[in-house]
Amino acid sequence: MVPSRTDLSCNVAEPTHERSTRSGKAGKARIDSAREARRAARARWPVRTFRLEDPPGPDLSATTTADERLAMMWPLALDAWAFAGRPVPDYPRDRMPVRVIRPDGGHRLG
Repeated sequence: MVPSRTDLSCNVAEPTHERSTRSGKAGKARIDSAREARRAARARWPVRTFRLEDPPGPDLSATTTADERLAMMWPLALDAWAFAGRPVPDYPRDRMPVRVIRPDGGHRLG
């Protein structure tokens, strides 16, 4: 069943440890200042809203950098490994399992 919502949103809770480690008006002012700085930084994030019936195409390369796309992917990868109950692989690059697909249709295992 497809949700009827036309947009998606996410609420991020402020960390509770900040409140427990600071006390008094000076601590509250520092927390409020840090919170305002994070809010100002989020205001510059590029955000686009799409209807669920009309999603964007899968190619984000025209609107994001490679670093931004990796930053989007990494938390998902960590969640997937955690969900699988397995550790994130930690091996040298030359030992990574790969498959080379050649333009002529041939391939080999690396």
